[in-house]
Amino acid sequence: MIEQHYTEEALLSLLDTRDADAVLGDPHLAACDMCSDALDSYKDIAGLLCDKDVWDEDDAFDSEPAAETLSRIRAFADSTAREDAEAMALVDQLLELPTEWWAEEVRSDERYATAGVVRRLVAVAHEAVDSTPTQASALTSIAVDLVDQLDLAKYDGELLAMLRGRAWRERAYALYYLGSVDAAKSAVQKATDAFSSCTLADVDIARTRLLDSMILSQNEEYEAAVASARASADVFATYGLQERTRAARWAETNVLVTSGRYREAIERYRQLESELNSGSPAQLAGIIVNTAYCYREMGESDRALPQYQFALGIYEDLGNRPEAARVRWNIAETLATTGKLAEAEKRYRAVGAEFESYGMIRDAALVKLNLAETALAQRRFAEAESLCQSVMKYFETIEAPYTSKALAALSYLREAAAMRKASAAVAEAVRRYIGRLPQQPSLLFAPPPLP
Repeated sequence: MIEQHYTEEALLSLLDTRDADAVLGDPHLAACDMCSDALDSYKDIAGLLCDKDVWDEDDAFDSEPAAETLSRIRAFADSTAREDAEAMALVDQLLELPTEWWAEEVRSDERYATAGVVRRLVAVAHEAVDSTPTQASALTSIAVDLVDQLDLAKYDGELLAMLRGRAWRERAYALYYLGSVDAAKSAVQKATDAFSSCTLADVDIARTRLLDSMILSQNEEYEAAVASARASADVFATYGLQERTRAARWAETNVLVTSGRYREAIERYRQLESELNSGSPAQLAGIIVNTAYCYREMGESDRALPQYQFALGIYEDLGNRPEAARVRWNIAETLATTGKLAEAEKRYRAVGAEFESYGMIRDAALVKLNLAETALAQRRFAEAESLCQSVMKYFETIEAPYTSKALAALSYLREAAAMRKASAAVAEAVRRYIGRLPQQPSLLFAPPPLP
């Protein structure tokens, strides 16, 4: 079931509100990129209209809008609303068919040849990419083809260019998630080319560059990834888009973490923390957790543990039990790095049971890798082999672009444990590799040497 989006009137009322925190805390805007993007667009236009440079004060004009102009605006708004409503119904019908039928269905039925259908395909693909990436890829493939078939006499060239850019950007994201990095890079370029022909597409271009930063980071082009994320943040800041600015800065900092520049990352996290308002405790906890991770990776567990405890208190106060459990997981990992294996193992088992009670099956499975690591540190090879087999059963049941890679790494660890040649270091390498796969699904596994 697809959630109903805000109307233009509702978005304009949010634009007019003086309570910024209420807007930032709106649950639908937080979860829906389509409505968030629309609100950002209205903010852009409102900001431009507030700029005195766009008005020529020497030219007198009638403050009352022309009746003909109002009529055209209303007609356009009504037409777009009807088109979007029809598109929603059509795409919902399309989704009832087998995925392999979608493209032919759209090609053979001229009712799909509307801008509204393109917008709907892009929106549905965005919602589907995390859970069913192959379907998201199929939807975006249809969307980019459909844009080129739209009637040039019916739609303005600027509108088509914007639609083309957004369709290709969503296509790039789906391909990136599936691990097709080169194809994603090409799609990013096509999106950028489309946006470049638009009069006012700075924010869309910046969003596309932020995606490009993710791709560059995956290719280990870290300097270029940092520069791309930073450029996106600058554009968002220029337009007063605080949440997008913060997200871009966060993405830039994550690149620093990925490249091992932990000290720099901590400074950036501190800066992000100082910019947060008192109404963002969950974001604050996230920053603190990331800071603690950096300290742990630098071997400063004595500084990491208090940070984790602070973040744990925030999540518990918020009643966010899943995130609190994840922090407890991090605390157990930190204890393990200090050699407190018995205490770490006890906590792993407790948090694993907690994940299972919340239905967080993936996290519960990955905790077993931690347990395998502690078992191997104590030369309990049979136990480690059994734990690996259990994790493999989980990955055999899911559809993800990195499933085969995860299974190959786990099989390597299981066989090494069976031969009594695996070590805690080998288990750690496999655990870290599998942990990176959701963000880097095309990452190859480099088996660590066995003794």
